Amino acid sequence: MERLFRLDEIEATTRRKVVTLRRDIREGRLKAVRINRQVRVPESALMDFLSRAAQPKAKIGN
Repeated sequence: MERLFRLDEIEATTRRKVVTLRRDIREGRLKAVRINRQVRVPESALMDFLSRAAQPKAKIGN
């Protein structure tokens, strides 16, 4: 079974605020599951999110 992370655990390791993580979930950038009233992020979704965040942005224009 895949490990599920709490938002406060992710906040501690990424230094990204829980409020920002919730926005990322709401806007579809970070996949999460709800278990009763609790939000959890599967390890695979977290690794995917972090790898996309680490990629340099494409430069547009000159």
